[in-house]
Amino acid sequence: MFTENAKCFFQINHNYIKKNHYIVEKQHKSANIHTSIVSLKEYVLFLNPFFRI
Repeated sequence: MFTENAKCFFQINHNYIKKNHYIVEKQHKSANIHTSIVSLKEYVLFLNPFFRI
């Protein structure tokens, strides 16, 4: 009985966290453009070490 309740609780928690993570990710994508540019630069440098931005 306890394990069933625990499983149910964790499932609900997991779905809630996933939903929240999705919302945070969306906000992060729309707000944090600078990070994207930095990671893009790093990606380009990773692809071609001689290429400097």
